[in-house]
Amino acid sequence: MGDGLAKHPLRHADSAWDSELCLIRAGSRAGLPDAIDEAVALCRRHPRANLARVARTLLDAGAGGDCRLSIVAADTEQFAKKALHAKKRLEQADCRKIQDRSGIFYTEDPLHEPGRLGFLFPGEGCQYPGMLRELCLHFPEVRHEFGLVDRACLMEDPDFTPSAHIFTGPLQGREDALWNMGAAVEAVSAADTAMMRLFQRLGIPADAVVGHSSGEYVALEMAGVLRFADDEDHVDLIRDGYRNIRALEKRSDIPEGRLIAVGGIGEEVIHAVLEAHPGKVLLAMHNCPHQFVLCTEPGLADAVCAELGGKGAMVQPLSFHRPYHTPWFESALDGIRALFEGRTLHPPTTRLYSCATAAPFPDDEPGIRRLCAVQWTRRVRFDETIRAMYDDGVRIFLDVGPRGNLAAFAQDILKDRPHLVVAANRQHRSSVTQLHHALGQLAAHGVPMKLEFLHSHRGTEPLGTADSSPPPARGERPLAPALPRLRPEAVRALEPPSPRVQEPPAGTPPSGDPMRAYFETMDQFIQTQHDLVSRFLADGDDRDG
Repeated sequence: MGDGLAKHPLRHADSAWDSELCLIRAGSRAGLPDAIDEAVALCRRHPRANLARVARTLLDAGAGGDCRLSIVAADTEQFAKKALHAKKRLEQADCRKIQDRSGIFYTEDPLHEPGRLGFLFPGEGCQYPGMLRELCLHFPEVRHEFGLVDRACLMEDPDFTPSAHIFTGPLQGREDALWNMGAAVEAVSAADTAMMRLFQRLGIPADAVVGHSSGEYVALEMAGVLRFADDEDHVDLIRDGYRNIRALEKRSDIPEGRLIAVGGIGEEVIHAVLEAHPGKVLLAMHNCPHQFVLCTEPGLADAVCAELGGKGAMVQPLSFHRPYHTPWFESALDGIRALFEGRTLHPPTTRLYSCATAAPFPDDEPGIRRLCAVQWTRRVRFDETIRAMYDDGVRIFLDVGPRGNLAAFAQDILKDRPHLVVAANRQHRSSVTQLHHALGQLAAHGVPMKLEFLHSHRGTEPLGTADSSPPPARGERPLAPALPRLRPEAVRALEPPSPRVQEPPAGTPPSGDPMRAYFETMDQFIQTQHDLVSRFLADGDDRDG
């Protein structure tokens, strides 16, 4: 897959799953403690079995049970401890949910019903080095999507692929490449599409879809508006999009605008600033009650930053000098319209929302085509769109892309209403383990899924009576669980052409890079929102996962 993962041989540790998702099911809450005891007894009967086989066996053992306890664990010992801890919690009459960030999930009030699950696709700004690395190692579907984007980018720039920068670090002379607009869009689109493919293979049905900024392109595919005859057709569109962005960066007929990310303050402060600078400061994105992106005339940026900073806001100027999502971007729409020329845009087969209108897309092709273009001149109304989706019945929101920005926004928006917001990926947790956390939360809320898919690549066999063995003798430790490996030939078969790149230097992009600083600011905001929502949702000692 590009140069990133191909340069380094897969080590034994890299090939191991660092966690498993175990699902304990029963017909009712009253039957769940017995099911927990049976699951723990299963581990004790097979002390040398790895947790993957235990997890696979539990999928058959509890088939049909609507009451679900999800546990994410690294090995059988940890699983047993978590299971028994959950049993103690469930024996308390006032325990209605367990939402523990260590990986234990249960609810007495599942939110899933038909029509209630929405997929959220983020846009540029969510990329980070190493994103989805573990998923790339273990799922060909994920590697494949990065490979398609790498191939498309190589057609326009023979020395660049997003994978090289994501998985090996910045390449000499191009340290900021991953943070440039074109690379950012393509990198996040690859990650969004890869996660979408995983959830499709897991059989998780989306009832509603929305994309944030450039995330709308993946949302269009998810909703059936964009359809591709084959991989080559898909690569052609990715290449055209990358070419379009590269051309956009060189145009001189687009007014300059300075984008400023603002967090930690309320909407009233933003409106006061807009009223103080009419027509010179615009609201480009309203992400949630406490996070905004402003666009200013170049000469006003410093003054606006100082004004907002004086009011207690977290302020970070962005390196983009294009007035995205404002009327000042109107002259760039010809290139965006050209991206869809010659392509049929189909009516959505899944309810598709637009952040430009905070409402569903139209069904007619001219209306869809027009909205796909003009969204770049309109404010991203993510806050209003999530509220509209909620009013239309969506209760579970899954952030399908990298980092979890949209999950943090949605939590801030819906904190006073019954809901479930799940991030499929977090930067500071293994992408496999975070996937397990996400699936565990969805499963606890009754979302249908085919968890057998997690085992199909590995050929995990359920445990049988022939696998039983007595517990180890006193003082003898059970054997370490077997670690699955990727077959080298399978890995090589998924490799796209390698770009002509230089060896990466040690280190990371300069700490003074504006986009890196913005991402760090966003991480602070997300962590703050995560902690606030965790306390709000807390049940006893449980914490958000």
